[in-house]
Amino acid sequence: MEINNFIKIKLESEFEFMEDSVIMRNFTILIKNDKQKDNRIIKIQQIHIICWNDHTIPKAEVGYKALDAVITLIDDYLKDHKKSVVIHCR
Repeated sequence: MEINNFIKIKLESEFEFMEDSVIMRNFTILIKNDKQKDNRIIKIQQIHIICWNDHTIPKAEVGYKALDAVITLIDDYLKDHKKSVVIHCR
């Protein structure tokens, strides 16, 4: 997806796990700087809990297992990378 001549977003990979409860996506964002000939690349990983609808609680046990798995993924990521994590709903 090209937002303009300066920003491009590419979906690198996407896979579902935990009984089709969670989707993990990896994106690459390319920010061009034509004036300085210096491009910036940003890698983003998105974790989407698809079994938990907006303004609700997780669906039964599978939703809570998915939430627990995501919390574990985030904890492991923070231990290894020491970078920021953004959590949001819709």
